[in-house]
Amino acid sequence: WETVQKLLCYPNGKFWLAFAKRRVPATIEFFLQKAEDFGFQYSLVSESGHIEEDTEEEEEDCNSHIKDAAGADEVFVYVFKWDCTRTSVP
Repeated sequence: WETVQKLLCYPNGKFWLAFAKRRVPATIEFFLQKAEDFGFQYSLVSESGHIEEDTEEEEEDCNSHIKDAAGADEVFVYVFKWDCTRTSVP
């Protein structure tokens, strides 16, 4: 998150990240908490390759292979941005 802080333009920068559950010690909850600790807010925009917004069917088909390609049970795509409601950014 220190790198993202350094590179992301304040206040309008956005950072997209895909998280796949694997057998590793890092959980999504830990990762999202660290994002908040470093001054970011986030929202889930896609789960297992299915975009939450309205998209063309062709785009959805292209994204639907994310689950299989990743070899994971689920893939979560988040967008992170600066939390401008905080009085100071770390």
